[in-house]
Amino acid sequence: MCRLSFCAALLSILLLHACGGSRAISYSDSQEELAELLTGSFSSETQALEDSSYSAVHLHIVPVWKERTGQWFYVEQALAKQGEKPYRQRMYRVVQLSSERFKILNYEFRNPQVFAGKWSAPQFFDDYPEEIVLIKEGCGVFLHRKAFKHYEGETYGEDCFSQFQGAQYATSEVEIRSDLIKTWDRGWSEEGKQVWGPKEGAYRFERIDTSSEKSGKEE
Repeated sequence: MCRLSFCAALLSILLLHACGGSRAISYSDSQEELAELLTGSFSSETQALEDSSYSAVHLHIVPVWKERTGQWFYVEQALAKQGEKPYRQRMYRVVQLSSERFKILNYEFRNPQVFAGKWSAPQFFDDYPEEIVLIKEGCGVFLHRKAFKHYEGETYGEDCFSQFQGAQYATSEVEIRSDLIKTWDRGWSEEGKQVWGPKEGAYRFERIDTSSEKSGKEE
C-alpha cells in the first residue's frame, strides 16, 4: 500500500506522460501563447542550403490593428535576395474556438504594393480600414494545440479556390513551434493531381533575429 499523497503524485505523472507532456492551459493563456509563436521573422535559408529544390525565403509576421476586434497579423514573404519585392502578402485573423483550438482566417490585399515592407512598421496599418483586404473563403487553417508551444493544423477539404498554374484548389498544412514555422502549401487539379508547391514536404522557416537589420534602417 502506498500513501495517498504519493499515489496521487504518481497518478499525475502517469497521466502527463500519457498525454505526451502536454498541460492544461487557459483560454487567454493559449491565445497569448499562439500570438507569441506567430510573431517574428523567419527564414528558410538553412533548408535551401540542404536541398536546392527549396528557395531561400524570408517570412515576417507582425500583429496589427491591436485596438480592433480580433487578433490581426500582417504576413509578408520574399525571396532572401529580393526582400524589397515580396511575392506574397496576406492578413491573418486568428479566431479562438476553444482553449486549444483556433482558426486562422486568410485575407488578401486589394493593393498589396502599398504595404510592401511594412512589417517593420506595423503602426502603418492603423490609418487603414479593414476593407483593404478580402477574405479568401475556404482557405482558413484550423489549428490544434499539440503540446506546450506546439500547434498543428490544416485547411479542410477542397474549398480553398486557386487558379494558380492551372490549379482548381489549394491546401495548406502548418506546424508552429517556438523555434520555427513549417508551411506546406500545394495546388491541386480537379482530378486531384498536384500542380504546384513542394512535393517532398513543408517549407521550414527558422526563427531569426532581425534587430541588426532594423537598427540599420534607423541609422
